[in-house]
Amino acid sequence: MPQILDEVAPEKTAYLHLDLNDANAELGALNFFWDRIVPGRSIVLDDYGWISYRAQKLVEDRSFAKRGYGIMELPTGQELVIK
Repeated sequence: MPQILDEVAPEKTAYLHLDLNDANAELGALNFFWDRIVPGRSIVLDDYGWISYRAQKLVEDRSFAKRGYGIMELPTGQELVIK
């Protein structure tokens, strides 16, 4: 995770959309922003439903399951989670 986020990321986030095309990068960003996301707000992760990005789906499934959250796969191949 880029160190600059510690300096420039807002303390609270009402909407998070990640499209990093890498499972580890997306998980790192999700972990960084998780406590900053306001409850009841949206998280959208790109490429969730596409076979070419299967690693992202598997990592994100485990991450959200550990947190007790369900995932809605959108017709666009994206994933939607409401915190």
